[in-house]
Amino acid sequence: MRILVIDDEKAVRGLFAEALSRAGHEVDTAEGGPEGLQLLQSTPYEVVFVDILLPGGMSGFDVFDEIRQRGTSSRVVLMTGRPMDEKLASYADRADGLLRKPINGLHQIVAALEA
Repeated sequence: MRILVIDDEKAVRGLFAEALSRAGHEVDTAEGGPEGLQLLQSTPYEVVFVDILLPGGMSGFDVFDEIRQRGTSSRVVLMTGRPMDEKLASYADRADGLLRKPINGLHQIVAALEA
């Protein structure tokens, strides 16, 4: 499976790349929304993990909206450590999954992928 991870934290990107590669998946990473969307233009991903809080003026919500507007078939799993609020709940209902941070182990990443 081809997977894209968009997160500004290098350690998180590395953790995902390690866990998902070990599980036999091809993994690309991006530090922010524009870089991730650029990768999505050239590569079909089956799953995109995107952090809600991203630098550079483009949030994970913006990335989610752009992916949906493009009409790609990618499943989108949102990631966040922030408390649940009305906006997050609305996006979580439309996303293909919600992964809560901090991530407590590789099993949590694989479980989110299989959900």
